[in-house]
Amino acid sequence: MSRTELSTVEQSESELLPVFVWLVRILLPMVIIGVAIVVGRMILSGEEPAKRRAPPRPQPVVEVFKAEPIDYTIKISSQGTVEARTTGTLQPEVAGKVVNISSSFRDGGFFIAGETLLQIDDREYRAQLAISRAEIARSQLALNQERTLGSQARNDFKRLGSSSGNTKPSTLALRKPQLEVAQADLAAAKARLEIAELAIERSTILAPYNGRIISKNVDVGQYVTPSTMLASIYATDAVEVRLPLADAKLRYLQLPERVGDPQPPVTLSATVAGKKQSWSARLIRTEGSIDATSRQRVAIAQIVDPFAEAGRSKTPIKIGQFVEAQISGETLSNVVVLPTTAIQGREQGRSSVFVLDDEQQLQRESVVLLWQGGESAVVEAGALNGQQVVVTAPPFGTEGMKVRLPGQLDKRPEAESAKRKGAGTDRPEGSAAENNRPDSRASRTPATKS
Repeated sequence: MSRTELSTVEQSESELLPVFVWLVRILLPMVIIGVAIVVGRMILSGEEPAKRRAPPRPQPVVEVFKAEPIDYTIKISSQGTVEARTTGTLQPEVAGKVVNISSSFRDGGFFIAGETLLQIDDREYRAQLAISRAEIARSQLALNQERTLGSQARNDFKRLGSSSGNTKPSTLALRKPQLEVAQADLAAAKARLEIAELAIERSTILAPYNGRIISKNVDVGQYVTPSTMLASIYATDAVEVRLPLADAKLRYLQLPERVGDPQPPVTLSATVAGKKQSWSARLIRTEGSIDATSRQRVAIAQIVDPFAEAGRSKTPIKIGQFVEAQISGETLSNVVVLPTTAIQGREQGRSSVFVLDDEQQLQRESVVLLWQGGESAVVEAGALNGQQVVVTAPPFGTEGMKVRLPGQLDKRPEAESAKRKGAGTDRPEGSAAENNRPDSRASRTPATKS
């Protein structure tokens, strides 16, 4: 090839080189992307899609109660305020200045029947007593004189009247009216003596019964009259509590409505100084009418001699104290007492409970609900005898649901598998950054020249 032809070829190659470079820059990325798409589709088409599985639901944990028939006494709850059975106000019957009071005559003081609580100045009444005795003496003298004069008048008439022919003397001549006046004066003098003696007796204020003072209103040196209230008192022989009872609670309780009816025992309780204390009482009667506001019957519970019943180990019950009452009603035989949480449908009559079968599955059992109060429900024993009754049923429990007891493990295969998978992921592998990080010693080694 000549030099001219060679130069022509070199010139054509130099002209084609930019075209080739441009084609390589444009087509090569497109080829790479196409290959990647084809390879990705081949990979995806060869794998089965992952199936999403719901995690296994844990078995509910329930608590059970072994049903055993017993005899159960119904307890009816109520509440009320302690009131004194006998209350009153102490008032004098005579006027005068208070000269002495007893050490028991204080707010909250105790007294016994016949004890002297207060003394009123009685000097004026003793003076009246002396005057009355003097009047009696004068009246007695006047009566004796009239009797003597009357006897003398009868003798004179017998002596003088027979000679004059007059056989019937007048009552005035015989001084009978004067005698009657003398007798009346003597009787009046004796009555004034009794009044003086009674005033002296009433100047000493005595306790009418065994009791306690609520509040006193007078003290030594104060002048009192029959209208003055000396103190408010109440008897300590018994206290009472009014207990309202709804009609629904009376099914298993016989109230003492008539003479001779039994008086159910009552336990009254209250928290005093942080300690719960109780007192024994009896339901002695009911009020004569139903409360017009609450439409409830009201029964009266009585504590006899409450302060002696308290003793030294208890705080004595107080008038006005609020107490809770538990009244003993009828005793039911062959029943099962369950927590109220075990009852499915809490209506009196037919209800149901969940029981556990041999495979620890929930089974619904019908029961007859006899009584429900507080945290206890009383049902007929029936088919529950000896069964495991569920007392904490699952919120959406259904018949046939598998459950487990506290402390038992979930032994289902899916639960065990989930547990093993969870254990495998407890210690995660290192991240990609940590796996790809070069060894520190290699990073410190200098590169060798080729």
